[in-house]
Amino acid sequence: MGFWSNIFGKKETQGSSAGWRPLLSTQEGARRGTPELLAAVAASPWLFQVTSKIAEHVASIPWILYVRKVGGKPASSRSLRNAGFIERQKAVARSERLRLVQSRGSTKATEDLSADELVVVGDDHPFYALMDVPNRQLTGLQFRKLESFYQDLKGDWFWRLRLNTKTGLPESILVIPPHWVNRLPSDAKPSYEIQSGGRTETVPENEVVWFKSPNPADPYGRGMGGGDALSDEIDTDQYVAKFIKSKLLNRGMPDAMISVDGAGADEIDRLASEFRDQHRGPWKAGGIHVATSNIKVEKLSQTFEEMGVNELRTWEREAFGSLYGVPPEILGLLSNSNRATAMEARRIFATEVVVPRMEMRRDILQHRLIGAWDERLVLGYENPLPDDLDYNRETAAKVPWIATRGEWRQWVGLEDRGDVDDVHAVPLGTQFLRPDETPVTSRPEFGAPPAPETPAPKPPEDTPEDSGEDAGDGKSSRFRIHAI
Repeated sequence: MGFWSNIFGKKETQGSSAGWRPLLSTQEGARRGTPELLAAVAASPWLFQVTSKIAEHVASIPWILYVRKVGGKPASSRSLRNAGFIERQKAVARSERLRLVQSRGSTKATEDLSADELVVVGDDHPFYALMDVPNRQLTGLQFRKLESFYQDLKGDWFWRLRLNTKTGLPESILVIPPHWVNRLPSDAKPSYEIQSGGRTETVPENEVVWFKSPNPADPYGRGMGGGDALSDEIDTDQYVAKFIKSKLLNRGMPDAMISVDGAGADEIDRLASEFRDQHRGPWKAGGIHVATSNIKVEKLSQTFEEMGVNELRTWEREAFGSLYGVPPEILGLLSNSNRATAMEARRIFATEVVVPRMEMRRDILQHRLIGAWDERLVLGYENPLPDDLDYNRETAAKVPWIATRGEWRQWVGLEDRGDVDDVHAVPLGTQFLRPDETPVTSRPEFGAPPAPETPAPKPPEDTPEDSGEDAGDGKSSRFRIHAI
């Protein structure tokens, strides 16, 4: 009991979760340096480039509410509420596919949908309005972009909920930076202490949503972000930038020292003026100087190449991108890229960067907020993965009848015209068989089979262009159009 008491505080009571609120003895407020780290985004070009690129993509993805219906009535689904991205997308795709088949008159699809269907909640739900305009100061896009910066730099942030006094539901949301929160809830004090602008406010625990990426060294304390791991790299990059600036501003030190044996003050002034006139300015670079006296030149500074400044800045840039998992193509670095790598970079970025961040937020909102409206609601978001049209076309080219004419038109950038394009091009001589090897003559769910075709008269042998074969190479190019 002593061990659990030290971590969680007083003994947990029956039917209460109060005992599981951590007493954060090792860390009450935000870690030291949080304001400075957040401000470094504006001072470090590559930190800004990487984190803002992530923020722009994540912020542009809208939330979607689903509800599972069994027998046409809303039903609770614990598995969907806790499902990962792939499982949710499978459930969404299944319902969309069944609805498409149902629109073609399939009675089986109607029965399957009646048994189990995932439905998108209408736009009139108050959650959507709250996400579009969380408060008077920020739009939904600005709000989510701020969240992304806090998530990537410090690993935790907070929502301050303004609840309706009658319904108890959120009316507006303020995003709270991590360094504004001085105290987290404990058994002794089940509230947050938020300080901003010289004013301190005590907020009940049920009016705050805490987002965090757990810190292995302090699992029940504050979160951990990539900015902490990049602390030295951020400083190094800024120092290198300041060094380059100071060198360009001369720092009060010349690049070289010239000495002339036996020269007086007048001779030295004449030589200095001569050097300036003959060599100052970028258009005079690479010239030569001829002297009649014994001159000694001693170099006092190194070039950027000699000091490895360029290589250092390149390494720092790669460190920022590697830590956050952002491919170079996403950052506009295309020196070693082609179309294939650029397309693959988009897929990697969406899969390895955008989806994990969205899943972390979705999990917390599903368990901490969505239930305030209805426990049966399932939170999701628009699929951020790009369509691999090249892969789709290459795959369908091997079996061209697998896709409809409308799908082929979409893959080449044309519009699917509806029913008129809901047909398949099937090569003559191709027949579909059932598992028992009986031929498929019709698909009941698509209506009655078409009327049998009247055989065309056999063309004369001396007109190969009418025989269904190419007179030039003898290869068949005829397809029959089927609505299957």
